[in-house]
Amino acid sequence: MLEVAERSASIIFEDVIRSGFERPQTSAYDVASSVAAMSEFAEVTKDPKYEDLATLARRWFHGRNPASAPVYDVDLGLVADG
Repeated sequence: MLEVAERSASIIFEDVIRSGFERPQTSAYDVASSVAAMSEFAEVTKDPKYEDLATLARRWFHGRNPASAPVYDVDLGLVADG
């Protein structure tokens, strides 16, 4: 089952995360779900690729996104939700 889950995760998440979520529309919830999924895969598989993907996805909040603008205000602890 894990093998199937990893293949699915690769198809669904990997390219989107690596692109910086370059899509017509992305919300903070989409990205947060991606971070959570990749973090879980990292924990279960011990494969550093998934932690790397989780880290790339987290960076979306800090400006690694199509707008090149942070959506997380560190000082206030708030995320713009669109």
